[in-house]
Amino acid sequence: MPNTIDNIISLSKEIYQLENKTELKITPASIKQIKKAERELDIEFSDELRGFLLKVNGLSSFCTGLDYSSFSKLDEYRYTYEADPSLIEIYQENDDEGYYDWLNSSLIIGGIYEDTLLLLSEYEGTLSYYRYNAAIPGFVEYNTFAEYLENYELYLIEYIKEIEI
Repeated sequence: MPNTIDNIISLSKEIYQLENKTELKITPASIKQIKKAERELDIEFSDELRGFLLKVNGLSSFCTGLDYSSFSKLDEYRYTYEADPSLIEIYQENDDEGYYDWLNSSLIIGGIYEDTLLLLSEYEGTLSYYRYNAAIPGFVEYNTFAEYLENYELYLIEYIKEIEI
């Protein structure tokens, strides 16, 4: 996964340079910041997410905000029930089988206040990641953060091809 993270950083810098004619500054989170966030949010991040944060603490999306969200800074992480309670209400309204119960404990780690969200959920002892797009309602589940990053990396590669044409 370290290569995936480095590739995302490199691709993001390349896209930013092509679109803005200036260099993208990427700031990592410190171990102290990560531990503080975990304590305050009462959640233990996966090693994959910690590894990402040690290289990237917040990164804007270059995917027009529809396909993939930005990555929020640690101090912007919010539980869905705080930041977007209507999302929970909409999906749980007629959810008699409890399919969307995981939303109650979901943490928005990307795209807060955007059309596309990246959510981390610790539900029944399992960490999962979900991508939500308001324009195409529903969730795409990723079993690991690495899986999400690999898909994001592929998307960035295709995005660069489009803007270089």
